Amino acid sequence: MRATRKTVLRRSADVASVNGLDGLSFSQIAEEVGLSKSGLAGYFESKTDWQLAVIGYARSVFRESVIDRGREKSNVNTPLIVSTCRAWLDYIELPVFPGGCFFAAAAAEFDDRDGAVRDAIRDTYAQLREYIAAVAGRDADEEGAGEQMAFELIAVMIYLNQNLRLAGDQQAGSIARRSISRIIGHSVDE
Repeated sequence: MRATRKTVLRRSADVASVNGLDGLSFSQIAEEVGLSKSGLAGYFESKTDWQLAVIGYARSVFRESVIDRGREKSNVNTPLIVSTCRAWLDYIELPVFPGGCFFAAAAAEFDDRDGAVRDAIRDTYAQLREYIAAVAGRDADEEGAGEQMAFELIAVMIYLNQNLRLAGDQQAGSIARRSISRIIGHSVDE
């Protein structure tokens, strides 16, 4: 079987969501996707380059699963912040990646390190915060409300992911929905 770069990145993101980006192994992924180790290594200049490519892939999956889906589901009766939060909840609860939210795991792994991988994760969170703040702030009455909502929503989503992954708390989704509904002033229950 000849693997494509996208297949390699998908499998790498799945593995990294469970084992971490440093847990990626050329030999493991190569075997799983039907490539030689050197064939897989040919896709990337270094392990850091591979990790950055996996982050880029995970960002595109998040964008499709949450941002794009939120936009598609938004309409006159469903504000964009509501449809985005619903899509985000689905992303975490399904989960899209076997280890849950890819970026929650990556942030915990790289939060105290320097380098390009940490910078890419940090930039992803910054862009997410900016997007959520802009969407949440559209209907806000006071200045800075969108930033506050973005901070709280990200915190709830990270804690939801942690409760599902670490504690197996099946009630966490209901609690998160109530919290999110309170934060944005709209029900996210469908």
